Amino acid sequence: PVFVTTSTTTDFPDLAKRSGGEEAIANVFAVSALKAPFGTAAVKKESDIFTRSFPNEPTMSFSLMGMSGAYAVVEGLKRAGPNLTRESYLKALETLNGTPAGPAACDIKFSATQHEGCRDMTVWTSVGGKPADIGRTWRKK
Repeated sequence: PVFVTTSTTTDFPDLAKRSGGEEAIANVFAVSALKAPFGTAAVKKESDIFTRSFPNEPTMSFSLMGMSGAYAVVEGLKRAGPNLTRESYLKALETLNGTPAGPAACDIKFSATQHEGCRDMTVWTSVGGKPADIGRTWRKK
């Protein structure tokens, strides 16, 4: 059988360990909102930030999940300016159109009617004991 799971299983080395080894997860695929697995070149900056900030924590792809949202929050706050109100913040968020979102699979894009931020996902599986991005899916840009 083939299993397609959520982003909570993108840490394939841990999944293999808990499931009985690589063979047990040979047909497991996970949908991820990240553009690449932890520690790879595509998310090196974010991986380094996490490792430096939390040196005693285990490192895994799931460690980067909240970082993309933080990029949106910070950029929205910057654009809202010093006289922050709920309205000015929401207006500022709606100007994020193609703003980089760190480790996210796509850039941040908000509007008055679209508040999802990032609609792209990638599909990962385990290759050689490591998470591997096998391509984009879901909605196209």
